[in-house]
Amino acid sequence: MSACARHGILLKGGIVLDALAQCSIIAFDKTGTLTTGVLNCTDIQEVFNRKSKESPSKDKLLAVAYTLEKNVVHPIAQAISTAASEKKLSSLGLRNFRSLPGYGVEAEVEWNEEWKTVFMGKPDYILDQLSPSEQILLQQTLQGSHQLGQLIAILFFDHQLYLFTFQDTLRPRLSQTIERLKAMGGWKLLMLTGDHEYSAQRIAQALGIESYYANLRPEDKLEHVTTLAQKEGLAMIGDGVNDAPALARATVGICMGKIGSGTAIDAADVILLQDDLDRLDWLMQKARQTQAIVRQNLTIATGAILIASLPALAGWVPLWLAVVMHEGGTVLVGLNALRLLK
Repeated sequence: MSACARHGILLKGGIVLDALAQCSIIAFDKTGTLTTGVLNCTDIQEVFNRKSKESPSKDKLLAVAYTLEKNVVHPIAQAISTAASEKKLSSLGLRNFRSLPGYGVEAEVEWNEEWKTVFMGKPDYILDQLSPSEQILLQQTLQGSHQLGQLIAILFFDHQLYLFTFQDTLRPRLSQTIERLKAMGGWKLLMLTGDHEYSAQRIAQALGIESYYANLRPEDKLEHVTTLAQKEGLAMIGDGVNDAPALARATVGICMGKIGSGTAIDAADVILLQDDLDRLDWLMQKARQTQAIVRQNLTIATGAILIASLPALAGWVPLWLAVVMHEGGTVLVGLNALRLLK
């Protein structure tokens, strides 16, 4: 634990290393874990406008989105807040706000001196409110953004639908970490994400992760983690509040310390204080090394007891020599354990 702390890895108990050594699957969240989690809002485009011929300006649409997302802890919400701050936009009136887990947020927003019900989040939530032709139009627009690997969120209000697109980047040197984990062997690597299929596929291919699950709501992610953890040991690495149930249910939950939410940090067993995934392969190797040294120490201690006790009982060695041999085994165990400080 001391050696890990010096490398910026906080363990909530030594038993965590035992559990890590038993894991055969390492599951990664995507946004904020494999990627930096710092999204940029790249564009706002109209999908349809049944209300009027003239569409609101992008700044007005950004102000509406900012009103909904300014108090939400999510990479997309932070990207919208950053974009609004850069343009010095103010939020609008807001009432009856509610969060819809796995879908987005909804509230009444003051728009042109009227209160309009506004939703922002995933398209699945509002599909039933669209006509068949509008659903087709939305799916076509989404497909184009997905193929570019963009993250998306929709803004729907007053018979108008707009698409916000975002871009994320991989953490630096992460591909080398994945390669080192593969070279060590013994683990299956997979990715769990709420993002769409194309975005998940792009990240997985870039990093060489063979298995991934996309379009997951928090309850879906929890179900996958529960199933896999029951079959095999699973280490889950995440950062967001939506990852907290999965981190708690995994054999070992590993959370990013800087970008991670308080809920996720509380649920995790391991905290990467500097969000440094470069040390992940070192941590997994340390867990294996700890198990190896524990086995060695058990062998040394058992051997010392047998070698000291049985001859002493038979009268073959004097008592003082048996005590020296027994305590000598204890010293050897302690010295061998100190190798873990390296």
